[in-house]
Amino acid sequence: MKIKDYPITKIFTNLPLYQPIEFESDDERKLIELYSFDGKIDFYCNECKKESTYSSSLNDENRMRRTHFRYKNFGISTSGNSIPPKKNYLEIKEIFTCDFICARSKDHSIHFMFIYDNYKLLKIGQYPSNADLAYDKNRKYSKILGDQKFKELLRADGLFSHGIGVGSFVYLRRIIENLIENYHIIASQNAPCWDEAKYQKAKVKDKIKMLEGYFPVFFSENAQLYGVLSKGIHELSEIECLEYYPIIKTSIELIMDEELEKREKELKIKAIQKSIDKIVSENT
Repeated sequence: MKIKDYPITKIFTNLPLYQPIEFESDDERKLIELYSFDGKIDFYCNECKKESTYSSSLNDENRMRRTHFRYKNFGISTSGNSIPPKKNYLEIKEIFTCDFICARSKDHSIHFMFIYDNYKLLKIGQYPSNADLAYDKNRKYSKILGDQKFKELLRADGLFSHGIGVGSFVYLRRIIENLIENYHIIASQNAPCWDEAKYQKAKVKDKIKMLEGYFPVFFSENAQLYGVLSKGIHELSEIECLEYYPIIKTSIELIMDEELEKREKELKIKAIQKSIDKIVSENT
């Protein structure tokens, strides 16, 4: 991956651990922007139990370190004026941290550690870890997946966070296959004139087509997701799988979100119908 293709905020939120990002000779401003980042990022807060906005936390010590870093390596003074640098722009080595505070509580924070070494950047640490955040963020999906498949969803996130793209795709494909089988069971029990023999012989894309009307709409409209996952396992590179992972994972979340909303609506209808029936019986 190249830094030109990676927005600064995505380095915090999406970059796996130990996945190198390469710099080129004209990218020195990108490194300054990251090291001196004083903006906001959107991230899940495992204390608030919801998505939140985090603001960069630059205490006096960090501000002094970053000012020294800018002067030492890039010849940029506190006023932003250029002065002769002491080293060539990107031929340096530096370990640094970036800290953020949750907008809802100053006691909720997240921390990232990076190492930059001669045109390459690595994220070498994060607290809370993506695994910790993934458990709380994804816990609601255990209602759909069950305990075993929920663990596999967490495993996919864990592999991704450690820069293992193809392996993470394997578990996402298993999640998709599990969802397909769940809707297959529903369709086989409820669809008129269901042809089980035809279903068992069909390719996955044809199985999905046979299950239209039972899948969440988003799944039916994006049935090619399974093909992308299969291609990732057999053909795509680790880098490509890591690049696509957040998009595929979010797509699967949307499928499950739609199913959760459907179940919640059904529960509300049952509850209100019971209340309506009671009112009617008391007034007739």
